[in-house]
Amino acid sequence: AAENQGTADMDCDGVPTAMDCDDADAMAGAMSADMDCDGVAPADDCDDNDAMLGARAMDNDCDGALNSVDECPNDPALQVSPPPQIRIDFPSAVAATNAPSLDVRGALILGCENTAMSAEVRSGSTVTPLTLGAQDQGVRVWTFEAALAVDTRNTFTVTATDSLSKAGQASFTVEQFSAVAPPTETLGSSQGIVFDSVNNTAYVSDEALPGVYAIDLLTGLTRVFSGGTVGTGPAFDPELEGGIALDAANSRLLVTDNGSNAIVAVDLATGNRSIFSDNSNMGPAVETPFGIVVDGTGNRAFYVDTTQDGVVQVDLTSGDRTLVSSDGTRGTGPDLTSPRDVELDLANARLLVVGTGVDALVAVDLATGDRSILSGGAVGAGAAFNSIRGVTLDAVNNRALVADAGSGSEGIVAVDLTTGDRVELSGQTVGTTVDVGADFDSTRGVVIDAARSRLIAVDDALLALVAIDPGTGNRTFIAPNVPPPPRVGSGPDLASLTGIALDSSTGSLYVADDGIDAILRVDLATGDRTLVANSMSPGTAMVQPRGLGLDAANGRLLVPDNDSSLDAVLGIDISSGMGTIISGDDSPDEMSETFASPRGRVALEPDGMTALVADTSRDSVFRINLTTGERTTLAEAGGAGLEGVQTVVIDAINARALVTVASTGTDTVLDGLLAVDLMSGALTPLATRSTDMPMVGMGVDMTNPRGLDLDGTRAIVFDSDLDAVIAVDLNTLVRTVLSSAMVGDGDLLRVEGNNANALAVDPIARVAYTVSELDRRVNQIDLVSGDQVTISF
Repeated sequence: AAENQGTADMDCDGVPTAMDCDDADAMAGAMSADMDCDGVAPADDCDDNDAMLGARAMDNDCDGALNSVDECPNDPALQVSPPPQIRIDFPSAVAATNAPSLDVRGALILGCENTAMSAEVRSGSTVTPLTLGAQDQGVRVWTFEAALAVDTRNTFTVTATDSLSKAGQASFTVEQFSAVAPPTETLGSSQGIVFDSVNNTAYVSDEALPGVYAIDLLTGLTRVFSGGTVGTGPAFDPELEGGIALDAANSRLLVTDNGSNAIVAVDLATGNRSIFSDNSNMGPAVETPFGIVVDGTGNRAFYVDTTQDGVVQVDLTSGDRTLVSSDGTRGTGPDLTSPRDVELDLANARLLVVGTGVDALVAVDLATGDRSILSGGAVGAGAAFNSIRGVTLDAVNNRALVADAGSGSEGIVAVDLTTGDRVELSGQTVGTTVDVGADFDSTRGVVIDAARSRLIAVDDALLALVAIDPGTGNRTFIAPNVPPPPRVGSGPDLASLTGIALDSSTGSLYVADDGIDAILRVDLATGDRTLVANSMSPGTAMVQPRGLGLDAANGRLLVPDNDSSLDAVLGIDISSGMGTIISGDDSPDEMSETFASPRGRVALEPDGMTALVADTSRDSVFRINLTTGERTTLAEAGGAGLEGVQTVVIDAINARALVTVASTGTDTVLDGLLAVDLMSGALTPLATRSTDMPMVGMGVDMTNPRGLDLDGTRAIVFDSDLDAVIAVDLNTLVRTVLSSAMVGDGDLLRVEGNNANALAVDPIARVAYTVSELDRRVNQIDLVSGDQVTISF
C-alpha cells in the first residue's frame, strides 16, 4: 500500500515520473540531482543545464571539446593552441645605429601547456641559436648578440618551435652606419685664426687649451697642434688672449702670448715652441701683444700692443722690434685705444687696425705711422661698430672683413675701403643658423677660404669653427666630413625636440617639437612620423611647446607652453588636433597661481583628475585641476631646493613626485633629484653632487639632469651635459650610468642646449625613449645593456 502506482512511477524507483531523468530505468536518479540528465553529478558537470556538455574529467576547461582533441584543455578560450608569439623588446622593428653589434632581447609567449623546443635567429645565411631563460607562466626570455654588417641594412628573423611542432616568427631590421665622426678635439676659448690655404688647414689660438689647434678643412678634424702635452718648449700662459699668424717662409706660426709678454714661434712640423721675440730682444717692450700679421716679402711681422696703444714691427730674422705707430709717440691721427688686431694692406702701403677702444677701422701709414679713420664714427654709412676684435683684408672685393663681438651686434661686417660703408655679412640680422648653435656670441676673427667660396670665423664662445656663405650669411659648423645617419621612418622632419610621451597600448610615441611648433606621433613599429597638431590646428595654437604629458582616458595630450603670450598648459585632442587652454594665467581666473615657464612632463596623478607640472622660472611644482583649470602650488623653494626645476614624474606607490633640478653650471644650486610629498609638498633630496652639503647618494655626479621617468624602483634620468642615461636606485640612492658614449653599444645621445626634458620609459620592455636634440633623432635605449638605436630620424 506504501508503493506508488506504476502509472506515476513507471520504474518504481521512488521518483515521480515528472522529475525522473529516465522513468524506464530504476537506477536513474531524480532531475533534482542531475538537472540535464546526462548522468554526471553537478559537482563534476561542466554545465548541469546542458546535456551536451559532459564531465570535467572529459573536458577540463569546459569549452565543449574533449580533452583528447582539445590542444589547450586548460584554456576555455582556445581549443587549438596558437603558435609561439615572439616579442622583440629591443631594438624596435626598424632602427639604425652606429654600433658594430647590439645585444638583442625579447620573449617567447607560449600557448596552453606548450614548451619551447627550439629558437633561433637568422640573418642572411647565418643561423644562431637563441639563449633562452627559464619558462615562467608560459614566457621565456631570449637574448643574443647581433653582429651588424657595416653600412648596410641588417634583417634578422627570429623563429621558435614549441612542443607541438608549431612555429612562430618575427623580424626586425637595423641599419648600421659606420661613418661616425672620428675622434676630434673641440675648441674652448678661441682668440685668433690664420688660414694655410696651401695645406687646407686653419690654426686657432685658444686660451682654454692654452695653445694652438689645427683644423683640417678637408676632413673637418680638430687636433691639438701645440700646447698641453703636444710639442716641447716653453708653455703658453693661461691668459693666452693674443693672435696668430703664418710665417710660411720659415715654416712656423707666430703666436702673441700676452700673458708671457712674448711672441712664440711654433714649428709647423713638430708643434715645438720657442720664444721668437720678447724683452730680451732690441726695441720697445713687449707688454700685452694681441693680433699679428706677417709680411713675408719684407721679412717682417706687425703686431698690436694694447698697453702701448700702438703697432710694432718685428724683424723675422732677429726678433728685434721697431715702433711703427703709437699714440703720442709716433704718427699723428686718432688714438689706437686698446687695439686688438692688425692686417697688412701692402698694395696701399698701410696697415689696417681695429680695437675695442676706438671701435673703428683705422689705417696706419707704413712709412710715417700716421693714423686715419677708414670706417667708424662719422666715416661711412651703416650700423656702428660695438666691440671689434678682428680684421681681414678682402682685396679682391676692395673691402675689409671685421669681426664684431659687441653685445647685440655679434657677427661679421664688410667695410668698403673706398667709402667706409659698413654692411653686415652674417650675424644678428643676416643669415640663418643651418646648424643648431652656430650663432655668433663673441666673434674674434675671420679668414677667407676662396677655394670653397666661404668665410671661416672663430668665436670665443663656440666649440667649432663657423663656415659662412658670403652671399646669404648662412652659418654652418665645420665638423668632420661624414655622411648623415640613415633616415628612419617617413613624415615631417624633426627640428627641436622638447618633450615625449609614450602610449605603449597603441605603439605610439608623441613628440613635442618647439622648432616647428608641433606635436608629432611616431609609430614605434615603423618610425613613421605623422602630424597631430601644429600652429595651424583648430582652437588655441601652440607657440612654444616645452614638454608633454598623456591623458589617455580623455584622448588628449597635455602641453606646457611657456611663450609669454600663453604661459599655459594646453590640451590637444589626439584625433582632431584641437587645442584648448586647460590652465593658463587667465583661466580659470587671475587669482590662481601664475605660470612663468611651465615645462617638462605634465604628470597625471592617480585620481586622473589632477596633474603636476614644473615651472622653472617660478621654482615651483604646480598642481592643476584638469576640469576647472585651477592651479595650486604643491612645492616651491629657492636656493638649493627647486631652483631650476625641470620635470616631474609621479611615484604613486610612495605617494610622492620626483623632480629633476638643474643649475646649468651654478655651483651653489642643486643638480640632482628631489622627492616631493604629494600631500605636504615637503622636499627630500634623493641625489646631489659629491661636492654638495649635504651629499646625498653615491655614484656619478649629475651636472644637468633633465628628462625623468620611473623603472620600478629606479629613477631613470637623462643628463644633457653628460649625454648619458643614469639610474638612481630609490632604495640605496646609488647612481650608475646606464647608457652613454662609454656604456653600451652605440653613441647617439647628443644634446645641444637645455630644452630636451624628454625621456619616457616602457617598464615592460625595459627600454627608454629619448631625443638627440643636436641630431634631431628619437632614440631607444636598452635599460639592460645600455645599447642605443635611432627609431625615427
